[in-house]
Amino acid sequence: MKVFKTKNILFLVLFLVAVFFSIYSAKLAFNGDDKIDLNNGWTVKVGNTVLENQDIFLKSVIDKSEFQNKFVWFSKRIIFPQEYKNKNISLSIGGIPFGHEVYFNGHLIGASPFKDFIFNDWNSRYSYYIPKEFIKDENVLELKLKSIYEYGANQSIFIAESSKVVKNNKFLNQYFISVYLALSIVNIIIAAYFIKLYSTNKMNKKYLYFAITLLFITLHYSNYYITSSVFGYLWFQKVVFLSFYCAALFFVMFLRKNYGYKFNKRFHFISQICGMIIFTTLVIPRNLITFACFRKKLYLFFIIAILYIIYMIIDVVFIKKLKNKFTLLIYSAAFITIIHDILIDLSLISKVKGIHLNSYAIMLILMYGAYDMAKEYNSIYLNSIIDSLTGLYNRRYFDSYILNLGKSDEDYCLFIIDFDGFKSINDNFGHAVGDIVLKSFGQIVNNILYKGCFAARIGGEEFAILCEKQRFEGQKLAEEIRYRIENYDWGNKTTNKNLKVTVSIGAVCFKGKDIFNKVFKAADEALYLAKDSGKNKVVWGDLK
Repeated sequence: MKVFKTKNILFLVLFLVAVFFSIYSAKLAFNGDDKIDLNNGWTVKVGNTVLENQDIFLKSVIDKSEFQNKFVWFSKRIIFPQEYKNKNISLSIGGIPFGHEVYFNGHLIGASPFKDFIFNDWNSRYSYYIPKEFIKDENVLELKLKSIYEYGANQSIFIAESSKVVKNNKFLNQYFISVYLALSIVNIIIAAYFIKLYSTNKMNKKYLYFAITLLFITLHYSNYYITSSVFGYLWFQKVVFLSFYCAALFFVMFLRKNYGYKFNKRFHFISQICGMIIFTTLVIPRNLITFACFRKKLYLFFIIAILYIIYMIIDVVFIKKLKNKFTLLIYSAAFITIIHDILIDLSLISKVKGIHLNSYAIMLILMYGAYDMAKEYNSIYLNSIIDSLTGLYNRRYFDSYILNLGKSDEDYCLFIIDFDGFKSINDNFGHAVGDIVLKSFGQIVNNILYKGCFAARIGGEEFAILCEKQRFEGQKLAEEIRYRIENYDWGNKTTNKNLKVTVSIGAVCFKGKDIFNKVFKAADEALYLAKDSGKNKVVWGDLK
């Protein structure tokens, strides 16, 4: 048995492409030697404390109360190459969460608001023009930032030609907004689909849990494209963070339901604890510092939840012998990237080029899960409308199709087909041979049906074929079916050389607006005429 199927490999390739596109796009946005990199070599002053030779990137001060709720001054001396003095140049800066002011040789050249922290500035990049008359032989660039529970920038900072800076920043701003907004819209559409599935089958709550997971993830992604909130920055960040926490909880519930784990008392108790944690995080933190402390501690629950999910996957694949082992790889690879990014946020490992992979990991998990469940639901639906023996549609589908015919002037043909002496086949050759005959009939009919036709088993050995065709096309098809059945090599198929099989067909042409009960009755009467007049023939009836 092949572990990896083509569609599974396609999902893995798409994930790798998405990650590559993220990293490559960030480099492609501005990747050249014609810029002045300003990420390192800063002098940082916080109150009376001065730190030399610092980088610009975010630093946590949760454990340093003397650095909290203060303005931080970054200063750096810059000597421009001669060619820069004759160019229009700009500063590119971004990823500073709590507002900033930028000074060049004492001149304010740009700022974003500090006020009330209602402005979500994590993903925005700014272009600040540096007039030629401000440039000297030796220059001083100063950044005034706000330190709450951390300070610095989560994106690189550089100076380059103005046109290139504007192009670079425009690309990055549109890239983040477009990717996450599009992903959120896709998540909402998929969630609506699974809520619809749940509404038709409320016994299967895994569809509901998966939809809720998607909606919470969508709420979490809003942090990447919503720039301000009427509720204030603190409450917005609470909702964004806890939505990720709730998504992890509901995803665990989905996996337990999907893989048949029972919701025992212990799990309900753990769920209640998680609910209390969520409530506590919403109510207790009154400022960003307290909230940051809560958030750092709650990351432990994320890691535990993710490790538990990996444990379930391993248990299902290797203990319960789940056939689709690709699930193990797809989930484990994604969860490793999520853990990697959590460790970055906890400052336990260094940040790599500012690239977070968890969004692509989550996208991989959810899209693969959605595909897997949609495939499962489609399989269940097909099993409910397909006759398992013949492979043709069943009476349920036939009746539902008829109800949706509408009142049109389209031409249709209806065939009612019945085997001649099928009872004698069962009596003389056995029911196993009878089943082979029915199965072979389904294969023959499926192979010769015209486009716009479908066949259904509507009784034991009685079948119906409905075609969007005019009479002359219908006559050709009906006769071909009769001929194929009569001349099929039944002896070789069933190892019974004396087996002869024929069918009688009653047919009628009608318009979509005709009353179908009358149509069916006319075809049925034509079938009886075919039986009474010698069998193994096609008889056409007329609507009265």
